[in-house]
Amino acid sequence: MREIRFRGKGISARKGEWIYGFFKRNRLGDCYIEDEDGLAIAVDPETVSQLACISAKSGEIYEGDYLEDDEGDVWEVVYSQSFNAFQTVDMSGAMTIYIDSDWLINSYVSVIGNRWDSDIEDLFKKEEEDE
Repeated sequence: MREIRFRGKGISARKGEWIYGFFKRNRLGDCYIEDEDGLAIAVDPETVSQLACISAKSGEIYEGDYLEDDEGDVWEVVYSQSFNAFQTVDMSGAMTIYIDSDWLINSYVSVIGNRWDSDIEDLFKKEEEDE
């Protein structure tokens, strides 16, 4: 069975820090993640993302993560309402979508950032410098 886990960035306690655990929302719409100690930490709802899979190389891969494959292509993990599944979108501009995310588990995929902490343009500049 797949583990259900979320992350989000703290907004008061542990501000800016990634909080991992169980997602909760109160009647007012405030978002919280209950951490490993059972504390409900308020998080920015724009940063809440779900665990997509666990990779042999990268460990946990979340919605919104940027990945690099063994060919140097950069992908973003997104959730598709249409397919009710996680997908990867090619960030080079071709916008190829892979519906089957089994390849994420392979050891040749690395997490290189995410949409909240990383500027995608900087990731492409770094890739060009490495060549």
